Amino acid sequence: MQGKVSMVITCYNKEEYIGDMFNTVISQEWDNLEVIIVNDGSTDGTRGIITDYVTKLEKRGYLNKVIDIENSGICTAAKKGLECATGDYICIIDADDELDTQYVSKMAEWLDNNSDYDYVVCDKRAYIISGKDKIFNDITQRVQMEFFSTEWILFTSSALTVWRYMVRSSYFRKCKVIENYNTSNRWSHEPGFIIPITAYNGKVKYINMPLYYVNDGCDGMSKVRNDAERAFKYYNNYRILCYSAIDLLPDEAADKKRKTILKNLTDYFRANTLLSFDDIRSDNEVAEKLDKERQEAAKNMLFPYKQFLSEHEKGVMHYFVNNAKEALANKPNKFRKPVGRVIGCGAKGQDAKKLLPFLKGTCFEPCMLWDRRVTGNDEKLFGISFEKQNFKEVLDTDTLIVFPEKANIQDEFRAELLNINSFQVLFSQDMHDLKIYLAFDSMLEGGNLNE
Repeated sequence: MQGKVSMVITCYNKEEYIGDMFNTVISQEWDNLEVIIVNDGSTDGTRGIITDYVTKLEKRGYLNKVIDIENSGICTAAKKGLECATGDYICIIDADDELDTQYVSKMAEWLDNNSDYDYVVCDKRAYIISGKDKIFNDITQRVQMEFFSTEWILFTSSALTVWRYMVRSSYFRKCKVIENYNTSNRWSHEPGFIIPITAYNGKVKYINMPLYYVNDGCDGMSKVRNDAERAFKYYNNYRILCYSAIDLLPDEAADKKRKTILKNLTDYFRANTLLSFDDIRSDNEVAEKLDKERQEAAKNMLFPYKQFLSEHEKGVMHYFVNNAKEALANKPNKFRKPVGRVIGCGAKGQDAKKLLPFLKGTCFEPCMLWDRRVTGNDEKLFGISFEKQNFKEVLDTDTLIVFPEKANIQDEFRAELLNINSFQVLFSQDMHDLKIYLAFDSMLEGGNLNE
C-alpha cells in the first residue's frame, strides 16, 4: 500500500490562484493523500473556493480537513496545519503555486521504498502569468546533490523553501519542529521548518526534477526584491528567525561550536542575499558595508582553522567567497579522506617545500616523501624522511600527492601511475581546491583539520 502523505496548504486571500493549485493537487498520481487546508482569515472569496473543492478532493478519494483561524500569519497557520497531520510523510505547499503531477509520487515513493531515508528534497521551476498563459522559465542544468546540511543550504541559499521538502513523520517528530515553531512573526516560517529538519543530519534524497512550480509573479519575494527598505526588513527578520531556530536545537543536533558556525552562516546568507539586489548593490556605501559583513561572517564561520586562514588569507578568502559553492558541490567526488598512507611524490623540488606547510597537521600530511633522486645523505623535509620512490610498493589504500607543478614532469608521473591501483592521486593543481575541502570538511563535520 502507498504511504499516507499529509499535505498542508496555508492560504490568505488567494481566490485568484487557489483553484489552479487545487486542480494540480487533484491531478496527483499518488492516491493516499490527506489534504489539510488552513484558511488564515481570508476576506475575499478564498473560503468559498475551498468549500467548492472539498467535494472534488473527496471525489478524488483524498481525505481533507479545513481549519479556519483568525488572520495570524503564515507561521501560525502552518503550525495549526502540521499539528493535524496524521500521515506517514508530511509536506507544506503554498496556495498560489502549482504542482507537477508527480510532486507527491516521486518523493513519497522514494520514502516508501527506502525506509532508511528521513526526507526528500525536490527541485523547482518558476513561472509568471501573462494573461491566460503561464510562462515558465528555462530549466537549467542542476548539480546533483550528494549530501545535504544546514550549513550547505544557508551558504548557498539552496532549498530554503519548505515546499521542496517531504519529511517522514517519525523523523519530523524527532526534530521537534512543531514544539519549537516560532509564531511570533508574520513573514516567514522557512527557518523554523528547515533548520531543525536539516540540522539533525537525517538521511536525505535529492530529486533532480522540478516537481514544484513557483508563481514568481505572485511570490511575496518579488516585492522584497524590488524594495530595498523592505528587503532589509525581511532579511533582518529572517536572521532573527534563524537565530531562534538555531538556539532551540538540542545538543544532540548542534553543540555550541556548530551553533556558532550556523549563526555566522546566517549572517553570511543575509549579507550575500542583500548584495544580490540591484538597488542595494548600486549604493556603494551600503554595498561596501554589506561586503565587509559578508567577509567577516565567512572568516568567523571557519574559525576551526583560523590559524590556517591567517597564513593564506588573501587567496583562500577570495576563492572561498567566489567559488565555494562549486567546491562544495564537488566535494564528495573530488577528494576522499585518506584511509592509509599518504605519500608525497617528487618531494625533492621547490614545489614540495611550498606545499608541505599547507598539508602539515591535516589528514593529508604525508608520512613518506618519495623522489627518484634520493641519496643516503638527504636531510628530512619538515621532519619527514626522504625515500627512493618505488611505485611497485604502492597499496590500494595509499593516497599519492604529486608535488611538481611542471606539466612534463606530471605527465611522467601519470605514465608511471597508469597501472598503479592506489586509493587516490592528487596533483599540485588540486591543492587550492583541497584547501577549501579541508575548511568545509572541518566546518560541516564540526571537527578540525587534523581529524
